Amino acid sequence: HGMQLMRSFGMQINEVRLVGGGGQNALWRQILADVFQVPICVCPETETAALGAAFQACWLDTGIHPADLYSAFENDQEQLKVAPLPENFDVYARNFDRYLNLGKRLFQDLDGDCPSD
Repeated sequence: HGMQLMRSFGMQINEVRLVGGGGQNALWRQILADVFQVPICVCPETETAALGAAFQACWLDTGIHPADLYSAFENDQEQLKVAPLPENFDVYARNFDRYLNLGKRLFQDLDGDCPSD
C-alpha cells in the first residue's frame, strides 16, 4: 500500500532494498520483487541497524557524511539482486484490492472506521 501511495505522488521506484531476516529468504525476496515489479536488492550486511549507527557515530566524530561512508562500503560488497518475474504480476495485481479490503476489515476500530483512512 505504501509503494502504491508513493507511485500515486509521482515517485519512480527503481528498486527496493531488503534488510534483515527477510532478505535471507529466497521465496520472500521473489514474492516482493513480483508484487512490487522492481528488483529487490539485498544488503550483504546483516546488521544494518548497527552499521547505520556506526556511520552516524563516524559522521559526528569525523564529519564524513554517512552517504559517503556507505558509498565506499557498498562498492566493496557483493549485492544479491532478484528480478521480478512478469508472469507472476497478474496473480498479485488481481488480489491487491482483496488484500486492501481484508486489511481494512481486520483493523477497524469499534466505530467501524479504519485507522489508515
